Amino acid sequence: MSYKIKNFMIKEVITIGPLESIKRAETIMMNYRIGGLPVVEGLKLIGIITSFDVRCSHPNRLVIDAMTKNPISIKPNHNLIEAKKILEKHNIERLPVINDAADLIGLITKSIVYKEIGKHFDLLTGLATNQLIISNSIELFEGSPDIVCLFFDIDNFGNFNKLYGHVIGDEIIKEVSKTLLESIDACSLYRYGGDEFAAILSCSLDEAKAIARKISLNIANNQLLNEFSVSISTGIAGGRRKCLRDEEDIIKNIKKLINLASLASTKAKTLNLDFAVADKFNLAINC
Repeated sequence: MSYKIKNFMIKEVITIGPLESIKRAETIMMNYRIGGLPVVEGLKLIGIITSFDVRCSHPNRLVIDAMTKNPISIKPNHNLIEAKKILEKHNIERLPVINDAADLIGLITKSIVYKEIGKHFDLLTGLATNQLIISNSIELFEGSPDIVCLFFDIDNFGNFNKLYGHVIGDEIIKEVSKTLLESIDACSLYRYGGDEFAAILSCSLDEAKAIARKISLNIANNQLLNEFSVSISTGIAGGRRKCLRDEEDIIKNIKKLINLASLASTKAKTLNLDFAVADKFNLAINC
């Protein structure tokens, strides 16, 4: 399953019109035990009114007089991590979901976001786990001619934990993930294992090599990582997409791509290289 908002949002949203009374808004909130209502005019989201707004307003006033205009919202193709950041930044409990025409099409709440992130995301780094890498890759690259996997392995991390302890180890994991995110979009990067990360990208091998070089440089120049002499080994595997209808074969080929990149990262570690590239192969993706 993709971790886009559209897959988790509440689609049947309780709303109110701008010309209804504050008393009506209060009654709806009490009946449904909710703390806020999107305000819509037709299908358009024009505001939001909360229980706090209701308490601070006379019951005979209109919703339009007390609502917050231009409310913070999110698009359906954004992901759960983006929703989490917005909710926490603005200290709010819910986000209206709107389309490009500003029509209200759903609602995502903090409880839903936290529940799903707990299932599919690594709480230390905020990255998706390897449980999502296959399904997301199928969705993301159905129309892409080039597919590349970059597999990152922190060098000698087992010994590092023994030397400095797991608290420092966790800080290093977080700092490495932040450094990777300087070059790779959060939707494409996964925490694959304890000290391993993987990214599935729509790009050429040459572009992937350039990303790997930039990441190695950023790791080397990072003050905290440099203090503890942290380095990573990167494996790269990529191929051209070909048409195949059988989804089982698609999944097998994506797994093969990841495995080849993993083996390449081991090669890079053995040969003391910043990165190593696996042999090319044809990756079967549904056309």
